Amino acid sequence: MSVSDETTTVSDGILLSDAAAGKVKALLEQ
Repeated sequence: MSVSDETTTVSDGILLSDAAAGKVKALLEQ
């Protein structure tokens, strides 16, 4: 596994976390 692959995986994980947090926040604000 190359360094670029690991960086992409980490970035995708952060994006998924941000998306999940946004959904939770939206539900709480309803």
